[in-house]
Amino acid sequence: SDETLAAWAQILSAVPESRLLLKSAAFSSEEGCAAAFERLQAAGIEPARVELRLDTREYLHEYHDVDIALDPFPYTGGITTCEALSMGVPVVTLAGASHGARFGASLLTNAHLPELVAQTPPDYVRIAAGLAAAPDTLRALRRNLRTMLRHAPLTDAAGYVHDVEDVYRSIWAKFMRAAGTA
Repeated sequence: SDETLAAWAQILSAVPESRLLLKSAAFSSEEGCAAAFERLQAAGIEPARVELRLDTREYLHEYHDVDIALDPFPYTGGITTCEALSMGVPVVTLAGASHGARFGASLLTNAHLPELVAQTPPDYVRIAAGLAAAPDTLRALRRNLRTMLRHAPLTDAAGYVHDVEDVYRSIWAKFMRAAGTA
């Protein structure tokens, strides 16, 4: 979205040595690349600070080239957010008003990373730029994210199933009381 591009331009401005890496099948053609660069430039992003890459089947290893993943908005990542986290890459997201705009916030909250969830676009820029300015924090996150995920609600399948079963039992009990059979 234009709002995402504006935030990314502000982050690049706040972090002078940073670069933006974008991946898309659209970058397989000169026209796709030209359209992307035109849109980025219109948002105030210098093409020299952007690398466009094609989607590949071996994309997970490319997370080694990423320090911070920036979730687009208003529609945030899902599996890409989980993949980035599992590869040790922190993700900054903006919590929106709809389900699609809150998915990234839910994932990060359930990964015990609520500090990476912004409530406003200026917060999004502040969080990303602040993280970029904290190399020790970035190193610690890269080193510990997988372990953190193993102990977070996001990856606790048994706990999730238990909670869903409890809700079903509660609904059933309420139904039975209303039917006068309990």
